[in-house]
Amino acid sequence: MRLKYALPLLLAGSLLLTLPASAPAQTTVQSFDANRNLVSSGPPAKPPTVPGGKKGVDATATIIDGTHAPVVTASRKGVFQRIGIKHDHTVDVTVQYPATSAGRSIVAEALDGGQVIANARKLTVAENGTITFKFRVGHEVGAYSVALRDGTEELGLQFWVLDEQRPERNPPVVNPRK
Repeated sequence: MRLKYALPLLLAGSLLLTLPASAPAQTTVQSFDANRNLVSSGPPAKPPTVPGGKKGVDATATIIDGTHAPVVTASRKGVFQRIGIKHDHTVDVTVQYPATSAGRSIVAEALDGGQVIANARKLTVAENGTITFKFRVGHEVGAYSVALRDGTEELGLQFWVLDEQRPERNPPVVNPRK
């Protein structure tokens, strides 16, 4: 008996499933035809930002620690290469933004400990595209990051306090000590 009712129900169900599917297909074809004649008259759309909404910024940072030659690191998609540093050390940091960034306000914030030392909470990008501040890392081995934010874009400086007792535990840095 169950088989007797199963076939008519299956046929009725398949008929109901095919009817709604054919109506939207005609609507889709009609909308494609209507859109073929559309022409944009405004400015081109801006390209999408990198994942997470953070836009990559071409910038370089020069780190001067007073004991070695200056270290230059480049930003790729908003993140600078990691810089090795000794514990409890203070460095001078100069970040070179594109000259078109002159006048923008940048907030420098220590994320993982350490201390940003600057004349003001907000740094203003100079006419030559630079900002300058000092950064002091803590005593513990590990990562110390500084976020540079202007409200729409962010750069991340990465410092690593080197483990001088066990150097094999240190991650790669742009300024390895020999």
